[in-house]
Amino acid sequence: MQIEIATQADDELYEAFQRLIPQLTKNNPPPTLDLLHALLADTSSTLLIARDELNKIVGALTLIVYKVTTGIRSI
Repeated sequence: MQIEIATQADDELYEAFQRLIPQLTKNNPPPTLDLLHALLADTSSTLLIARDELNKIVGALTLIVYKVTTGIRSI
């Protein structure tokens, strides 16, 4: 297993989310390619992806870091 930061919204990333999001929820659709581009361009967001031994994307995590009056927070 390898964890890396996603740096570009390409067909591979888009297709991975088309496969992964329905496993997580039936209530929200997978992100569009435009939304993935916007997410990667957002300086407060970091998209981490997990790859298996065959280099297939098998998981993802979006880390959001933001500032509030009492300090820096993340979700």
